[in-house]
Amino acid sequence: MPEAQDNTVIILGPGPAAIGQSGECDQGAVEACLTLKAEGYRVVAVTSDPDAVMADTQMAHTSYVEPLDLDTVTGIIAAEKPRAVLAMFGGREGLDLCARLEEDGILSRHGVSLWGTAGETLRCLLDRDALQAALGRIDVPTPALFKVVTEDEAQDRAQRLGFPVVLRCDDPSLIPDGLLVYNQEELNETLAPLAGEPACSLSMEASLWDWHQAELEILRDSQGRTALAGTVAFLEPAGIHPGDSIAVCPARNLPQAFVDRLYDQARKIADHLNLMGSATIRFAFPPDLGTALLIASSGFFVVFLAGLQWRLLAFFSMLTAAAA
Repeated sequence: MPEAQDNTVIILGPGPAAIGQSGECDQGAVEACLTLKAEGYRVVAVTSDPDAVMADTQMAHTSYVEPLDLDTVTGIIAAEKPRAVLAMFGGREGLDLCARLEEDGILSRHGVSLWGTAGETLRCLLDRDALQAALGRIDVPTPALFKVVTEDEAQDRAQRLGFPVVLRCDDPSLIPDGLLVYNQEELNETLAPLAGEPACSLSMEASLWDWHQAELEILRDSQGRTALAGTVAFLEPAGIHPGDSIAVCPARNLPQAFVDRLYDQARKIADHLNLMGSATIRFAFPPDLGTALLIASSGFFVVFLAGLQWRLLAFFSMLTAAAA
């Protein structure tokens, strides 16, 4: 086993610019670089985006602008011999990559720790069915998701749910994740190219178009202590991507008692899944503030570990120290 450099930490950053996993994650990575450097760590930044601020020579001690794939990152780990890897600023791609690095034994073979949420939890977050089952065990309601195999099945389910509906596919090159379909004609056009793709896994859910949405930014350490960093309410309905919606932060347009309810749910989720670090948990709720549902985004139900939007650097230092 190679001898690890006790003060070296690799931060995996975002890939190509995309809503939800580039600018937001890059800002979080910058804060992490500054914090870790202040704590005396040697920081190695790895990103596939040459425009990422985290790759600037003033941010990290060493930067790699390389593809975020298993072989490339394994080579960087072998060369840098880090003490730990932080996946939380790489968006879904970074989370998936670190889950695979742990599952394939690459991290243990090189004596590297995964700081933040454990690989087992990451794999659960990235598997829609596993995550929905885990949340069901603690009675956290989520939108009903229906698997559809044939075109007739899809048409029947859409009629029962009522348009618009949300289509999700395990292959985003065939159908963008979370595609809104407004009528029968659009559904037929969307499904037509899939006729020759028998391996494609397709699912459908109600759009929640007239519902509202809010996000809670929470922090949780390895001792199970949770803090509410902030709340964000979106003025557009849940059918609009939050990246395109006007946001209110803090969520002063929501009653405090309702925010407290959401925080109780968020804390229950974080404890059950054993999250560690920063988490963005998004809920949808009807206009009458009835039952709130945990809503899906980017192929999994909760967008976790998006970064330190509120510059809670001291708390982050505590988290990384606890994880070590």
